[in-house]
Amino acid sequence: MNGRADSPPTQEEDARLQDRAALWAAFSCATGLQERLTAWLHVLAQRVPSAVAGGVYRRAEDGRGGTLVAQWGTFGSTTETSRSALQGLSRDVTLIRSVGSAFHLIAHPDGSRDWVIVFECAPSQPRELQRGLDEIRWGAGWLVASIEVAEGVASRVAARRLDVLSRAILACGTAKEVVSAADRLAESIVDSFPDTLVSVGVYRHELLTVAARRGAEPEAEPEDADMRREAVVRSALAQGRSIQTAELPDSTVTSRAVATDAEAVVRVCAVPLLGASGAAGVLLCERTRGEPFGAEEIETIEQLARLVAPIIESKPVSRAATVSRERRMLAGLFGPVRYKWKLAVVALLAAVLVLIGATGEYQARVRVAVEGAPPQSVTSAFDGRILDVRVRVGDAVRRGQVLARFDDTELQLERVKLDAERERLLPAIRDATDLQDRASIASLSERRAEIESRIQALDDRLSHLEVSSPVDGLVQSEVKLSGGRATVRNGDPLFTIAQTDGYRLSVVAADADQSLLREGQSGLARFGDDTTPVPFTITRISRDERSGQADVKVEAQAQRLGLDVSPGATGVGDIDFGTRKLVWIWWRKLQSDVRPGD
Repeated sequence: MNGRADSPPTQEEDARLQDRAALWAAFSCATGLQERLTAWLHVLAQRVPSAVAGGVYRRAEDGRGGTLVAQWGTFGSTTETSRSALQGLSRDVTLIRSVGSAFHLIAHPDGSRDWVIVFECAPSQPRELQRGLDEIRWGAGWLVASIEVAEGVASRVAARRLDVLSRAILACGTAKEVVSAADRLAESIVDSFPDTLVSVGVYRHELLTVAARRGAEPEAEPEDADMRREAVVRSALAQGRSIQTAELPDSTVTSRAVATDAEAVVRVCAVPLLGASGAAGVLLCERTRGEPFGAEEIETIEQLARLVAPIIESKPVSRAATVSRERRMLAGLFGPVRYKWKLAVVALLAAVLVLIGATGEYQARVRVAVEGAPPQSVTSAFDGRILDVRVRVGDAVRRGQVLARFDDTELQLERVKLDAERERLLPAIRDATDLQDRASIASLSERRAEIESRIQALDDRLSHLEVSSPVDGLVQSEVKLSGGRATVRNGDPLFTIAQTDGYRLSVVAADADQSLLREGQSGLARFGDDTTPVPFTITRISRDERSGQADVKVEAQAQRLGLDVSPGATGVGDIDFGTRKLVWIWWRKLQSDVRPGD
């Protein structure tokens, strides 16, 4: 008998067995996927010859690479390791890759195409590398089991969150008006998150009101607790994002200064309810006792806020009253009494409505004449001072080229003053709202609306400081500067630009069709039987009150007119007036037949 087999284990072997047992215990007790995989890599590394480092990679969401989930040891080159992981994900086979003097053992877990194992080994013999591959493939079963456990936990979390969201949305959606919807939403959240105080604020007509408050009230809170809550919710509305803090901030802190504390535990979470047209309200959750909010709970609250925001936004302020008279009228009209007679009347009315509602395309004949395009006059869009003129008389300019620029110094100063005045109004409006002083609220809101209107007008002027050329041509006249500046009024002429190669069409329509003419309408003009139709678009309408005729100027591309068409040529055209009722088209054609001279 071999005496070595009967000898007791050495101290070194005993320590190695104890280390392996400790690694298996860490693997079995780990709760998270990353901790479990890291412990598994430690266990597997004990069985892979000359192992230096190991890692588990998962296919990236875009499918173009791999993400390192767990690692044991230190790789010689992270770039080469990423390449090996990408090669394993793309080829889906077990292989050995040479990386300089080291080797990468790459294996796929059975049934998990989106995962790959990469081990780096020191220079080894082929038999040792093959043994390492066998050990990795043997241990892949533990990896698959760990992944399935983690995915099962994630599925249970998703199911639990879906249940919370569905119950809250159902309770909020079945309410008739916004206060009931907010109250049911708060009750649903309190049922799902115990020891939580939930407040739902509704933001309508620039006023924030508390529509519902449910849950566990704190045992003791400061006197200005409601002011602190207002600072948090207004900060969430102003910043348009979730605010998470360990406690309610001091009431002296402005709403814009409240920020999320990423390192502290979360006991206060304010999430804005962002609807399609803006903020519809805000959701404030406070953990008054027990453990603080976890990451899963915060994510559920934020997702719930995104889903219920359109519901809160669509709810009316008050419930509509029931109108019994109209209901009785509908019951008499569609009831079972004289059913056949009512059905015949409804069918007749439907036929008449269909005939009246039928539509068609209406086109009218017009007379056209080619004219040379007049010089274009560029005028001032508002009162101001010209800062500099960038062209001179005789210069050739292109459409859209900057000709001059207004001085914005006074506009910027006025903009700063209005911003400061608007900021001063905000505390006053907030104080008036707290005191429910309706007269002050109305006065301050009117003043704020006036300031907003003036700021919008200033922004519009600041966005049109540059004067551009409307056409290609030559500068015939320019504004004159005096002392480096030129003060102009709204409508004052600044430049005159002559078009080098431009034409326009003079269009005369029948008296009955003149009221239908609009800028932007399109049509086709013909200057002979053999000529190609020329498309045109109405750009300007000017009426001669003495003759009652409409002189419509229509721009067309000069190259489309042809060489045989020059100023003075006349022709006919058709203008498309869009869809009209067939009854109206028939009546208009009857008028044209009776009065053929139009």
